[in-house]
Amino acid sequence: MTDSGDARPLEPWFAPFALVNGAAVGLTPILLPLAAARYGLGHVGLVMGGFNLGAFAAPLVGALADRYHAYRVLGTACAAIAALSLWLFPLAGPAVEVLLALGDGAGFAGAMTIANLLVVERRPKAEWNRRLGWLETALTVGQGGALVLAAWLSGLSARDGLVIGAIVPAAAIPLALLLIPRTPPVALHVGGPAGPACAAGPPTVVRPQVGVGGPPSRSASHRLASLGQVGEWGPASPSRAHDLHQRRRPLAGYPALLGGEFGWMLAAWTPAYAGSAIVFSL
Repeated sequence: MTDSGDARPLEPWFAPFALVNGAAVGLTPILLPLAAARYGLGHVGLVMGGFNLGAFAAPLVGALADRYHAYRVLGTACAAIAALSLWLFPLAGPAVEVLLALGDGAGFAGAMTIANLLVVERRPKAEWNRRLGWLETALTVGQGGALVLAAWLSGLSARDGLVIGAIVPAAAIPLALLLIPRTPPVALHVGGPAGPACAAGPPTVVRPQVGVGGPPSRSASHRLASLGQVGEWGPASPSRAHDLHQRRRPLAGYPALLGGEFGWMLAAWTPAYAGSAIVFSL
């Protein structure tokens, strides 16, 4: 975690995520059905179901962010996908519209994942609730502004409304490039929050204070535990080897996970969720 000394509850990088959130939950639920209705009400359900199913991109984006720490690149890419999906939607055929709606939902879900990770990865745990609350406030403001804009855009043609609406997530692209902070890949702190020099210097190995003939002290063990994940510089051990193996193969555990009870739950929940989204969109 970094930048923990900054007491500002609102951060500049909230702005691009507020724009993407506004486009997804303010513009999309109103403008996409209006544009898709020319192919029938059933097609509207398919389009909105595809948009909601785009949420399955969130774990993939989270895995990429954890592995490569490319928060700025991923956030910008998600905003670009959302903008491109809205801009191309009125020009596409029925099948492509469903795919574009899926891309719009994936861009939205990925952006919200990055936004939450930027709080969790950069701030101490004691600040998470407050800062996530302010992030949600910024997202809600973006949604409210987008709903007001959608009220005006809905009176235009479907093509004009979506082309103008696509400007909202498109405006998030340069803001994401400028405002999303670069989070260092490894930030280990001992005994308190880190300063700016923590990420620049070499990692510090904390060794337990061992007395003569005695076990490590309680405070030393606690400091060691607070280090969390051991980096490449750590000593060889079975747990470290397993950790590095999982880093190089981040999807290695998914088959076992999906093959158990969670997989059955997901198999039942997915069609139920998609069906509900389609029914409520009709």
